[in-house]
Amino acid sequence: MRILFDHRRSTDSTMNLARCLASMPAICEESDEKGPFDLLVAMADTQTAGRGRVSGRRWEDRAGSSFLATLGFPGIQGLGEALPLKMGLAVVKALGSRYGAQNLSIKWPNDILAPKLYQEGKGIGKLGGILCEASGSWFFSGIGLNIRKDAYDPSRLPEATSLEEALGDPCRGMILEVSVEERRALAETIGDYFLRLTTSAGWKEEVLSLLWGKGSIRSFELGTAGSGRIIEGKIHGIDEDGALVIELETGELASFHSGELRFLRSPVEPSRASRS
Repeated sequence: MRILFDHRRSTDSTMNLARCLASMPAICEESDEKGPFDLLVAMADTQTAGRGRVSGRRWEDRAGSSFLATLGFPGIQGLGEALPLKMGLAVVKALGSRYGAQNLSIKWPNDILAPKLYQEGKGIGKLGGILCEASGSWFFSGIGLNIRKDAYDPSRLPEATSLEEALGDPCRGMILEVSVEERRALAETIGDYFLRLTTSAGWKEEVLSLLWGKGSIRSFELGTAGSGRIIEGKIHGIDEDGALVIELETGELASFHSGELRFLRSPVEPSRASRS
């Protein structure tokens, strides 16, 4: 796999950096007997304007404790939910193969969740997020992961967690490398898994096995935040396009694409969530 790698100590956004690199003629026209680049990696130690999928939300980080990178893939067309879910699956696979991380899950459409194995209160926390965009013949995926537990402020982000915490053993977490070399290796591993998943016939079953909340009843808000259009339903799964499939109270199955609804933070009461 031919890789173009660019690392900065600080940038406004690795997504912006990746788009800039991809637009450079020397990169766009790169072609020799080996062919064009398979993967572009734009990485930074910290971002001054990292952004999330939802407009107005910023991704917070701490230099030396976070994984911040945008992966660019030339020649991948379109931007259905399936590609972000495949990227989420690639991240889970990479964290498992490199660090032995277990029991990770994917929260539709773009979050990576992990158990808080030795956090006070425990439970499940957000380990990272994915932002996917398409431009011309390029597919870009920005990835932010909390590697060490000091990557975020728990008083501001109580629902967050880190890979260090997810590994469970504090001593084991201490050996996590956050060097540029290790972060590059992680990015390349993610990219390799993703490229394999683009042609995999079994990606949907793998995502379903990791899908957070599958089978539980949740509350959702349709449209933009504050619309007040609340529905309730059981998370049935995903379809071939990666849309979320919800079983409504009427028993009807309905598919929703990213941007058409959002999870409400407060789930339905446990007694109702256990309803079959």
